[in-house]
Amino acid sequence: MPDKQDTQAPPASGGSKKNIVITAIGAIVLIAASAGATFFLVAGKDTEVAQSQTPAAEPAEPRGDPRYLNLDPPFTVNLEGSSSLLSISISILVYGYDVEKVVAEHMPQIRSSLVLLFSNQDAASVKDRSGKDKLRASTLETIRGIVSQYTDNDDMEVFFTGFVMQ
Repeated sequence: MPDKQDTQAPPASGGSKKNIVITAIGAIVLIAASAGATFFLVAGKDTEVAQSQTPAAEPAEPRGDPRYLNLDPPFTVNLEGSSSLLSISISILVYGYDVEKVVAEHMPQIRSSLVLLFSNQDAASVKDRSGKDKLRASTLETIRGIVSQYTDNDDMEVFFTGFVMQ
């Protein structure tokens, strides 16, 4: 007699593999959803804390209309301690009519101060890029010092549009 076990079909193993795959995919989806929710909750709290800790930013005052002013003619000076000549062309970027007006009205004072500044430089100090940058910063500081005597607005930038040393 045949055994009952032989007549029965073997259990389908495809169904159990399918259940394992579905369970694994479900677990991955749940982990990803949990991680995403945690990230958004934590990130939201961090930005709220950061926003509450930073002081309220003051609204930036309008800078005014930008205008370039050329200080013509170029400055030509003898450098200190040598027979070298330095010729510099300068443009100033000013913001606002009040600064432009002060620069124009006090041009003789500005030019005189810059001639003294430039003639006190030695050739070695203005040969490289860092020396030129320091001289530009000193030029800006000198001009701002004069402009700030006559107006509260000293918002400007200085550019060397020509720089020749012989």
